[in-house]
Amino acid sequence: MAVQMIGHFWRRLVSWWQQSVGDRDLELKIRQAVDRLGDDGQSARFVRCQLVAIQRPGWRQVWEFELTACARRLPEEEHDFARRKWFGVARDDTRTNLADIALFQTPDEQRHQVERWSTGMLRRKTPRPRVTSVHAP
Repeated sequence: MAVQMIGHFWRRLVSWWQQSVGDRDLELKIRQAVDRLGDDGQSARFVRCQLVAIQRPGWRQVWEFELTACARRLPEEEHDFARRKWFGVARDDTRTNLADIALFQTPDEQRHQVERWSTGMLRRKTPRPRVTSVHAP
């Protein structure tokens, strides 16, 4: 019984860790950007989030991420929420606590924005493999 509880706890922890941005302020700003586009930012589930570029001494950072969020439904609609996939890029300056968030429907648009915002920065040489969410039974 104790082993099962530990296994369940471990799976939940891994699932939470994989869906976490790691920076609460940045995560809140991303959720607000999703809200501004008309989806429910609080329902956002991060599928992938990784640091792709950094400018020395480390205050300016560029992140790329994928998330799904519930599309807001109108009051007269009866059906369940549909989840929509977003591909995003965040440019964060930790000195000023300001971040620019760009959200796209396609990964190609995301890649172009990463290229624009990371010009002149230290870049990750190879992309990290995509991590799929771990769901507890």
